[in-house]
Amino acid sequence: HEASSVSGGIPKELEELAGSKKVSAVGEIGLDFYYDNSPRDIQREVFRSQICLAKKLNKPVVIHVRDAADRSSGDANSETLAILSEESAETVGGVIHCFSGDAQNAMDALDLGFCISFAGPVTYPKNKALREIAMDIVPIDRILCETDSPYLAPQQLRGRTNEPCYVRAVYEMISMLKGMPLEDFAAAVKENGERLFGWEGVSNV
Repeated sequence: HEASSVSGGIPKELEELAGSKKVSAVGEIGLDFYYDNSPRDIQREVFRSQICLAKKLNKPVVIHVRDAADRSSGDANSETLAILSEESAETVGGVIHCFSGDAQNAMDALDLGFCISFAGPVTYPKNKALREIAMDIVPIDRILCETDSPYLAPQQLRGRTNEPCYVRAVYEMISMLKGMPLEDFAAAVKENGERLFGWEGVSNV
């Protein structure tokens, strides 16, 4: 959102913080055409520099992408994936956070070796296409789950402030779509997170 504040390059202190062993990934980074708090050319410039930082540090990236309400003004999902490809982000990998793209976007992300993370919207009745992507396109070894709290509470909790504990509803929905026992699905997602971020000893859902 505030890309304009770092358009002169990544601040040294931020690079030092990102290099800490306590930091698992670089993110959220990406393009947001919904709010357009920073000019899009600046967003693109800063995004590329952030990918370069992640590659320098050999850390995966967590990608934020949101389209404008009127996509005729620009396609943030497609542009984000194009920049990831142009900057060879597949060398460090990452995850498309709170995925909201279409089937082609999902396939393009998978082709780059990225994981795809689903949040509360996968439970919304109107989002049939998103559920089909989770069920038919994204393989089990590339799925992550999240809440994006305090926003986007799952369907059965709409109207409430979202909380991390509500992620179970996302697990339940996708495990049902995949035809897997919840425990097996949760174990697979845990392994995906550990592999991507280098985590160890993370408790299951």
